Amino acid sequence: TDLLDKAAWDRAGPRLGLGRRLRLTAERGRAPHGSAADIMSAVEPVSPETPVAALVTRMSEAGLHHLPVVDADGRLVGIVSQTDLVPA
Repeated sequence: TDLLDKAAWDRAGPRLGLGRRLRLTAERGRAPHGSAADIMSAVEPVSPETPVAALVTRMSEAGLHHLPVVDADGRLVGIVSQTDLVPA
């Protein structure tokens, strides 16, 4: 979703548009290099113990489709998606 929302598309594929590049340069003080960090949404991860109801609320309020799940050491242990929440 971040790629579709924040990249400009042309025949060669996705790239950062001029407006996005200027905003990133102003925010960071340097020009972006076309990395994942340039387009990804900032998201606070959740723990494996986070209640499902809290995930639903968090995702819907922030308009997110996925959340990273990290352990106590901050290591990624999974990704929870909206699709995962439907059966729950």
